[in-house]
Amino acid sequence: IQECVSETRGQMPRYDVTIELIAINPGAPQQAVTSPSGTRTWTLTNAWVAKYNAPDLDAKNSDVAIESVELAYEELVIPN
Repeated sequence: IQECVSETRGQMPRYDVTIELIAINPGAPQQAVTSPSGTRTWTLTNAWVAKYNAPDLDAKNSDVAIESVELAYEELVIPN
């Protein structure tokens, strides 16, 4: 992400990005989970970082630091 954000000359580099949502049941598993159930994937074709936000870090503060990344893309592929 740093590479994409710091690039200011020319066209932004673009990548194919796969997002995977894994639904894991809460609580202690009764057996080892080898492949999570409910897996869903989306593929973003030719994606680039459109917006990036990061908080200022303060060692005297115990607030949670949350980064956010907004991606733009040319095509969204949702496999069956």
